[in-house]
Amino acid sequence: MEDQALLVWMVLAVLAATGYLTLVVAPSRRSLRERGARPLLEQRCPLRAGIGPLLYLGGFGRVALYDDFLVAIYLMRAELDYSDIERVEFKRQLLRKGLYFYPRSGKGPRYVAVFPRDPGPMVMILQAKGFSIDGL
Repeated sequence: MEDQALLVWMVLAVLAATGYLTLVVAPSRRSLRERGARPLLEQRCPLRAGIGPLLYLGGFGRVALYDDFLVAIYLMRAELDYSDIERVEFKRQLLRKGLYFYPRSGKGPRYVAVFPRDPGPMVMILQAKGFSIDGL
């Protein structure tokens, strides 16, 4: 009986460590490019990166806008130069609205979607960078 209890505690410890690494450590990692720059805006929010027609990774992560690029990271890091973004859309996905970034082909995932609680500051920064955002 004690062996089963120990096994249950070990499984719970592994799940807790995995959850901590996934939700806290992975999104807070900074790339070399980020370490030398100061973000214009940084938020933790739900995000999603589409890698295939029906395949995507998503969860609660970090999005940061810098002078020349943006970073969205959950388990996968999407680092996109503004010059590589073909278009930006503001659209609904089930219960929430978000900003969808579509990079030029070959420049990253098929799309990166971020769902900030208040998209206003992000929209203002993107418009100041010269983006017209469809769906506003």
